[in-house]
Amino acid sequence: MYRLCREVLKTDKPAFLDEKGRQKLAVLLKNKYYASNGQISRVAKIPLSEVNALFPLAAKNQIK
Repeated sequence: MYRLCREVLKTDKPAFLDEKGRQKLAVLLKNKYYASNGQISRVAKIPLSEVNALFPLAAKNQIK
């Protein structure tokens, strides 16, 4: 993942990404590695509710 951040997002670590960069990382992880919403949430440090909003069809537990 660090390599992905360096090559595509031009930063050293995912911790250095802003909100837009984290969302872009989430899309890359979903499209390139077929990561689940839970995996994206843990790796990109985005709350699961926001990841579920980005990918609603892949959300397993939606809180209403």
